[in-house]
Amino acid sequence: MRESREGDVLVVTWEGDALDAYAAPELRSHVGARIEDGWRYVVLDLSEVRFLDSTGLGVLVHLHKRMGQNGRLVLCGVGELVMDVFRLTRMDRALAIRGTAEEAVTACRPAA
Repeated sequence: MRESREGDVLVVTWEGDALDAYAAPELRSHVGARIEDGWRYVVLDLSEVRFLDSTGLGVLVHLHKRMGQNGRLVLCGVGELVMDVFRLTRMDRALAIRGTAEEAVTACRPAA
C-alpha cells in the first residue's frame, strides 16, 4: 500500500491485484487508522485491483460509511472487472468513483 498527500486529501494506492477476504482487513485497518488520525478526504486508487470479492466490497462500503457526513471517500482507477462487481451490486450508485486520481482528489474537496 502506498500513500501520498494532495493538500488536505490523502491518496491511498492499493498495491495488489486482489481485494479479497485475505487482503481486505489490511485495507480496512490502514485507512481506518488514517480516518482516526483526522483525514476527512480520502482517495482510494484501485488501478491494480483485478479481483474484488464480497469481503473487499464490504470493506469499501464500511469505509464509505465511516467517512460519514464530515468527509468523503472517492475511488479511482477502477477496472472493468471490478466495475462489473459494483454494477451488479448497484454499489456504483452509492460509491463515488472517478477515472483518475486527479479527478478523485478534485471530487473529494468540498465545493467552494
